[in-house]
Amino acid sequence: LLYRRFMMRTAEAIARRTGALALATGESLGQVASQTLENLAAIESVAGIPVLRPLIGMDKQEIVREAEAIGTFELSIKPHDDCCGFLMPRNPATHSTAEQLSAAEAPFDPLKEVETLLGATEVVELGRGRRRGSWTGPKEASTADGSGSGQSAPNPVGAPEEGT
Repeated sequence: LLYRRFMMRTAEAIARRTGALALATGESLGQVASQTLENLAAIESVAGIPVLRPLIGMDKQEIVREAEAIGTFELSIKPHDDCCGFLMPRNPATHSTAEQLSAAEAPFDPLKEVETLLGATEVVELGRGRRRGSWTGPKEASTADGSGSGQSAPNPVGAPEEGT
């Protein structure tokens, strides 16, 4: 759950830097042990923008059909070098609160962790299966909390320049 809170923070930072107004996740209530209403609320509590969950009430087969229809299924079944597998506890918590997770995060510096994650981000075009390269940053440099510094930074790789 902590991993997911850090990913939520990182996604929000990217959203703010690219002008997105919300996050969209692929969570489905009860699909896995950690996706209970309590846990989803505890994870979402770190987001400062809306979190949309278009799959929330779908079952596994409906989700697979939707992924095939929009061209993301093949990407979703590829093995990934992420830490979900080895961080997954044998008996995952199913009824966590935001307060419990905040206490568990106390040894970490969330802003620093998010900045580290942002440095390792790359852009992948869904449905086309090709990488566009590493994400080079926002139009305006900002901190992980979304506040801007007012200094220009490069556009994300492949993003059109203003006026084009």
